[in-house]
Amino acid sequence: MTKSDEMHVAAPGRGRRLIQAALCQLVACVVVFGSNTLLREVLNITVPLPALLLASGLLAAMLGYWRRLPLWWLPVLALFPLAVAAALWLQLPAWVYLLAFALLLSLQWNAARGGVPLYLTNRQTIAALARLLPDRPGLVVADLGSGLGGTLMALARTRPDARFEGIETAPLPFVLSWLRALLVSRVRFTYGDYHRRNLAAYDVVYCFLSPVPMPDLYAKARREMRPGTILISNSFMVPGHPAHEIIDVDDARQTRLHIWRF
Repeated sequence: MTKSDEMHVAAPGRGRRLIQAALCQLVACVVVFGSNTLLREVLNITVPLPALLLASGLLAAMLGYWRRLPLWWLPVLALFPLAVAAALWLQLPAWVYLLAFALLLSLQWNAARGGVPLYLTNRQTIAALARLLPDRPGLVVADLGSGLGGTLMALARTRPDARFEGIETAPLPFVLSWLRALLVSRVRFTYGDYHRRNLAAYDVVYCFLSPVPMPDLYAKARREMRPGTILISNSFMVPGHPAHEIIDVDDARQTRLHIWRF
């Protein structure tokens, strides 16, 4: 088991992650502004407030990485102090915060609801996926948690003989992906939970979720997927059920594709 896999298995629960993120911000704030007080009192050095806020955010992100928080937390931690300061300075009306919250919730609905944040598949991984698709006429490929739809749209360009279906429960990503696919008849995106879909309809099922749903998804795939079909998980393994094959992608994220063949 690699270090990356161990991080995925040991990923903390949602409540614990939130507490850790808050503690990272608190510790970073104390360290940065405490150090600034010492610099001012001892060395008579004054650091501009924007620089302190930026330093506090970057330190919080570093602490979040050290505490193995999901990668999508890191930019949130880094930008949070600057965002709070900007909001206070601009004195925005209350409806702006409500709108921002609604947009964020619609984008990261799955993170709040099921512990599955919005992950985007990069180009190198999409190329690796394209090589894994069987050379089979009438191939049907599903992306569970299809996000903004970029993965299936890219795969459709490489496989004009195949059909692709994305399933997404986050409202904003679904709407954006549905609009992208209006002119591509071989790609469709549906709004809903993959738990309510029969995976027997697909030859290849791809997912980039989180450690939380993987055991249940694997059990569902074993029950429903037909002989000769493939389940591919980006980065996240299934404890107790090692993949039949693991593909290391040559990208900055050091992505690993876990493949189960039925």
